[in-house]
Amino acid sequence: MGRGAAEDLNRALGRTDDFALLISTGFCGGVDRRLGVGDMVIADAVRWEENVFNVDLTQVRRAHDALASAGLRAWIGPVACAPEVLDSEGKRAAALAGSLAVDMESGPLAAWAAERRVPFLSLRSVLDAAEDPMPFGRRPLALTAMHHPLVALRLAAAARRAGRRLGEAIRAVAPQCEGAV
Repeated sequence: MGRGAAEDLNRALGRTDDFALLISTGFCGGVDRRLGVGDMVIADAVRWEENVFNVDLTQVRRAHDALASAGLRAWIGPVACAPEVLDSEGKRAAALAGSLAVDMESGPLAAWAAERRVPFLSLRSVLDAAEDPMPFGRRPLALTAMHHPLVALRLAAAARRAGRRLGEAIRAVAPQCEGAV
């Protein structure tokens, strides 16, 4: 999770150049108040550091149509890539900047894809809604869970729901991506 993992993957991906499409999947935090746990977010742009990486709208539409056909609630919009889990104030700032959601990995992956002209798609499941408290920040997860047991239990339940939706989404979108580019 986060920049370190994305950069490790970026280095590993750099050793090959035969990609038809790179899909970034995982969890995201909702910053738009309309998003709920388990909703799917398809980025039409990824904001990372000082860069904005626009996503091919053909890929976005294919993914959205596949999710709609599978009966999954999906949103399209800009996703910000943050260096750490955002607290409520950070989420509000991302929302004010026009982001729909925030994740921690799509930025470096979108940069890799753009540099190599590989089509890119970010498909994320909302783990925490805009109003959900996320007291993690830089503290280790286990330490935070001990200090905030109710938040940890809520997050575990949300992870189960969001993870199931992500699995359903991948199963719906993958066949649409084969030979699509």
